[in-house]
Amino acid sequence: MTITDSALASNFADVAKNEWYFNSVNVLSEKGYIPQEMIANGNFEPNKPITREEICSLVMNAYESSVIGSVATGNLDRFVDSGEIAEYAKGSVDKAVTLHVIKGVTDKSFQPKALATRAQAATILKRFFSVLNMA
Repeated sequence: MTITDSALASNFADVAKNEWYFNSVNVLSEKGYIPQEMIANGNFEPNKPITREEICSLVMNAYESSVIGSVATGNLDRFVDSGEIAEYAKGSVDKAVTLHVIKGVTDKSFQPKALATRAQAATILKRFFSVLNMA
């Protein structure tokens, strides 16, 4: 996976070119990693906390653009709150669970709307890079 800096204008009204995260957000947007459901009226909302289902969507969109092949699914039934996962994120969460990129908060609960802590985000990214053999 190669990610280079964005030379374009901002894809979002609330991401100014002088912001430290400008390139990161816009490159991810240009590559299609940011789901449309995470964009509100042309805004990325960079200071908004991220939910567990949102981070799964970002990570698995990156995975799917980097890896050829499919991932088995069908691992959400074990979570009593799987019905709370947003429709757009279900496939990503299912694949992330299958690949062990993310686990439930407990064996029976995923908590898709819960905010991801920094510790969870670091663990998810480390597991993601391990899946890609980059860790």
